Order: sequence, then structure tokens, then C-alpha cells
Amino acid sequence: MLGLHTDVTARKQAEAALRESETWFRILSTLAPVGIFQTDAQGNCQFVNDRWCELAGLSAEQATGRGWVSALH
Repeated sequence: MLGLHTDVTARKQAEAALRESETWFRILSTLAPVGIFQTDAQGNCQFVNDRWCELAGLSAEQATGRGWVSALH
């Protein structure tokens, strides 16, 4: 019989901390009175909050990817 034991405590704690951090980001960006958007290194939009959509006149779906560029003046 062969047994293998791997302690995953640190990984589970890191995953829980990441989930909590993401939750706080979503709450804060939802309640913020300013427009917030996030892009990746290539400039593709990954996230916009409702206030940004109001200011830009675009929906979140329209802003996704390179769509946010159409809101630039």
C-alpha cells in the first residue's frame, strides 16, 4: 500500500483570500461614484462599473474587448 499526503491548507487560504478580495472590489466598484474600468495588457476591457457605463453611454457588453475605445473623445 502506498499513501500520499499533500497539505493544501496554504492554497485553500490563498483561494479564500482571493475570493474575499474580489468580493470587496466588486462591492467598492459598484458603490463608487466614479467610473471604473479595467483592461488587460493588450488594452481589452475586462470590467466596467455602472457609473462608467453611464458616463460613456455604453453598456458593459458594448465596452467589452476593444469596444470601450468608442467612448473616447
